Amino acid sequence: MLVPGSPCPMFIAAECVAIINGSATWIQQSTPLSGSTVEPQSIAYSPTLNRCVTVGDNALGTAAVMYSDNGTTWTRVASADDNANWDCVQWMDNVSLFTALGNKAGAQKCMTSADGLTWTLQADPAGGGSNRIAYSSTLGRALAVNDGGSSTISVLESTNGTTWNGSSTNGAWDNRWHGAS
Repeated sequence: MLVPGSPCPMFIAAECVAIINGSATWIQQSTPLSGSTVEPQSIAYSPTLNRCVTVGDNALGTAAVMYSDNGTTWTRVASADDNANWDCVQWMDNVSLFTALGNKAGAQKCMTSADGLTWTLQADPAGGGSNRIAYSSTLGRALAVNDGGSSTISVLESTNGTTWNGSSTNGAWDNRWHGAS
């Protein structure tokens, strides 16, 4: 996954973050997750803070949140719920907030952070399954989709990153949504 808006192009993949060195060569960066079973799932960049944040998890339900101010040095910080599976993170510039969505034991979870370092658990949004978030600064609105399959809530909407309202897609495409942009 490429990081939109980041001053240095970077992407995340299983257990690694990589940056481009100015040409077409990608360089894997060492992170606190290197060699672990925890995998980054999503990455977001704040131009206001000049900071990247990545969230992730592993099959054992161990959460991971890391941040970097330069794309090469990554620091792991505590999430608001270290037993949740954090699937996505997005910077919302209208409220100057990182918002992350995930799940724990089938329940949807939301956490937010103004700096990417300290995270606060928010009220559980409606819906289930993992999510991907897309944000429009023009509209000041974020949309998240889930791939929960049997969940009747497939699309979540937020203007503040803390409160998410669900919409049903009436089973369209079996409620399995895998991306948003």
